[in-house]
Amino acid sequence: MKTCGSCGAKNATRALFCSSCGASFRVVDAEPNGDVAAADSGGLNVGVEKSKRVRRERNRIEIDRAGSSADGGAAASSGLLKWLGALVFGLGRLLGRLFAPIGRRLLTGLRFSVARGLAPSSTWDIRRAPNFLYWGIIDCLVFHLPFSVVGIIYSVLANASRAEGEYATARRRAAAARGWLFLDLFAGIAVAVVKRLFL
Repeated sequence: MKTCGSCGAKNATRALFCSSCGASFRVVDAEPNGDVAAADSGGLNVGVEKSKRVRRERNRIEIDRAGSSADGGAAASSGLLKWLGALVFGLGRLLGRLFAPIGRRLLTGLRFSVARGLAPSSTWDIRRAPNFLYWGIIDCLVFHLPFSVVGIIYSVLANASRAEGEYATARRRAAAARGWLFLDLFAGIAVAVVKRLFL
């Protein structure tokens, strides 16, 4: 039985409010053996306060969980972006290391062949006719005209003749390759200008 501190009326043990005056009882937390302490004279119900505290704590925990899940999602997407960035950077460095020597060799060969190609054929070394193969491949890839294919064929034939020791034939074939590649270059530029103007 509970005794009301305000009016002194007797109430049921589990009552939260006095049946006579309506004052709320203060319930003390249960002891380890399960007993419930009596209400104090203030008339405040600890059980109600405790339930409010529990509700507030649950709300705070749910808000914290929602925030942490949102932060976790942002952190996961940020981590994924960092991982993808590192992967792309690593692949770029790897491809750069693989293809940089090829690119340098192509540019060196192109510069060498263009420089020697612009010089008259009488100044070429008798034992080393220039190789216009790089120039022909780039010319073919840029303009897509058949003249560059003929220039590539003459370049290959000039290289074969030079390897066999036929230096005069290699020089003639290299000069023919240069002529075809110049023709392809000028024709490609003319076709590009005509396409730009009339199409």
